[in-house]
Amino acid sequence: MEIKVLEVGCQACRLMLERTKQAVKELGVKDEVIDVNDISEMMKYGVRSMPALVIDGMVKCEGRVPKLEEIKNILQKERE
Repeated sequence: MEIKVLEVGCQACRLMLERTKQAVKELGVKDEVIDVNDISEMMKYGVRSMPALVIDGMVKCEGRVPKLEEIKNILQKERE
């Protein structure tokens, strides 16, 4: 599974990155969380507001920071 957090360095973006890493750790997912802050890379996903969570090339959440449990639920569904 490829897990990316698209972020621009704001407080919400840092929180999304931290929560995603925590969710991965708690679920025992072996995949790395990739921190993407390159604008040209972000544009490939058509995201209009940051932060965004992208899993296997699909945007799962954008423009808000989901709670830890929601991120864990998203990851679990993708693992099925």
